[in-house]
Amino acid sequence: MSIYRWCVRNKLLLFIITLLTLPVLLSGYMLYNVNYAEQFLVQHQRDKLNVLVDRLDTTLSSKITTMSTESTDLNKDQIRLILKNFIATNTSEFPELEVGFYSYNLHTIVVNGTGGFYLGRRFVTLGEQTNGQISKDAEKQFMDMTERRTGTIIEISKPVVRDGKFEGVIWGIENLNLTGIQEQIDREKQIAYLVIGIALLLGLGGSVLLIRNFIAGVHDIKAGLHALESDLNNNLQKKSGEFGEIIAAINHLASKLRKTQSLNEIIITSISDAVVAIDNKGLVIMANPASHQMLGLHTCCLDCPVDQGFPSGSPFPGILWNTLKEGPLIKEKKYSLVNADQETRELLVNTSHLINGRSGVIGTMLHCIDITESTRLQQKNQLQERLAALGKLVAGVAHEIRNPLTSISGYVEYLEKAKNPSARSWGNIKREINRLNMLLERLLLFARPADTRFAPGDINSLLEVSLQILIELNQDNVGIVREFTPHLPLASMDSEQMEQVIKNIIYNAYQAMPNGGQLTIRTGICDGLLYMEFTDTGVGIAADEIPLLFDPFFTTRAKGSGLGLTIAYEIVKAHEGSIEVNSEPGKGTTFTVFLHRYSPEENG
Repeated sequence: MSIYRWCVRNKLLLFIITLLTLPVLLSGYMLYNVNYAEQFLVQHQRDKLNVLVDRLDTTLSSKITTMSTESTDLNKDQIRLILKNFIATNTSEFPELEVGFYSYNLHTIVVNGTGGFYLGRRFVTLGEQTNGQISKDAEKQFMDMTERRTGTIIEISKPVVRDGKFEGVIWGIENLNLTGIQEQIDREKQIAYLVIGIALLLGLGGSVLLIRNFIAGVHDIKAGLHALESDLNNNLQKKSGEFGEIIAAINHLASKLRKTQSLNEIIITSISDAVVAIDNKGLVIMANPASHQMLGLHTCCLDCPVDQGFPSGSPFPGILWNTLKEGPLIKEKKYSLVNADQETRELLVNTSHLINGRSGVIGTMLHCIDITESTRLQQKNQLQERLAALGKLVAGVAHEIRNPLTSISGYVEYLEKAKNPSARSWGNIKREINRLNMLLERLLLFARPADTRFAPGDINSLLEVSLQILIELNQDNVGIVREFTPHLPLASMDSEQMEQVIKNIIYNAYQAMPNGGQLTIRTGICDGLLYMEFTDTGVGIAADEIPLLFDPFFTTRAKGSGLGLTIAYEIVKAHEGSIEVNSEPGKGTTFTVFLHRYSPEENG
């Protein structure tokens, strides 16, 4: 924006300079022409004087010589009259010029007019000083007086020299005022000065008018934009010219913004999900009607602090503030909320940052979906699934119990016949009884899962404890590789239940590597979720068997009960987490458990 203002300012300044420079250049050009014309006219008049003086110099040569020899018979007045008539005859075609002659030998001044008498006296004085001898210095003095212009008077003089002797001086004078030339020159100058003044006034006036119009146009646009900030329906008043094009573009943009805003308002108003947005100051900047009904948000909450917009005890102000302070984003987190009708509603909550491409995060948005009905439907479906699985469970339980009971029954019959039963027989009976007891414990855990008690927990520490117990109970031909990310955030979990998940997954990994191998355990954080990753180098799992891994009593081993992974899956699901399985037969299997980070606001 600053670059644009600078460019516009430069363009305007350049235009004004051009507007002022053109009259100045035009004025200078006119003055140059006037001066040139003046010089041309003066030179023209000077050339006429030179022609006249040269002509007199030629025609008077013989006349002067004759009069010099006859001077004894004529007095000065007669000689002056003769020379005056002779000069008048030879200069009759130039009546506006005044011509004079000074004869040194006759000591006579002849003037065709009266204005040149004093000029002749100067030559007389100069002749007397040189005594009629033309030295180089005297000739230079005469030549220095050859051409002069004083004011409106042009003077041309030429010494008459015969055989190296000074005979006199011929001169010519023209008064430009008398010929009208000076008047014409003055008139041209006045016109030029008048044009210069008018051009400068027009340039200055045009510049002032242009600047005023520009400032007024900018002021109108700024005022219109300020009005658009409060209401996009306040169109700027139409104008002509470039400002009119700018205003038309602004009005067109405002029209598009109105349509977009109207469409966004219709969409936000029409959706059944609750949407609330706050700015970086924690002020509510947007809330749709569903947010008032679903979350109990006050109807007059816009531009109010978010803490005041929600009912007392609502968790959502804390969730919004936590997200705004660059806390973890919430993705599909379930919340139970009692509404104004004292009905418990199940909500699926998401938060996200409002990001401006140039200035970064400008606020936070809360998005809540009412999943009460879908949750109830899901619970019904789960009940039906459990009832369907119950039949399979009964068949599996009957099979699992029948085998140990058959063994126990056989050993009892044997003991009844044997007089001295062996310790091995009693051990087998005890082992089968323990097997039945473990089966019953797993069945109870599957059928009636224990309540989950969430608390902050460190998954790295929990893994270390679980690994230590398993390492002591299992063979040493499986290597353990730990790739734990240090200083991870605490997880929201029930540590006892999550330890059971870890043991079941690691136990399955051991069973998949009967001939030994390597188990790599990694921890970290991805997309705001904590994860534990277990990768073994065992036999792998076929692709068609992966979807069945968490079904009750599904197992690929002869001695497996098929309940370990099922229980692990149920525990993780109770934590609102997830388990992902990737496997390739012959290369190994990877189990990844995802858990939520602990948040005091969410677990308060």
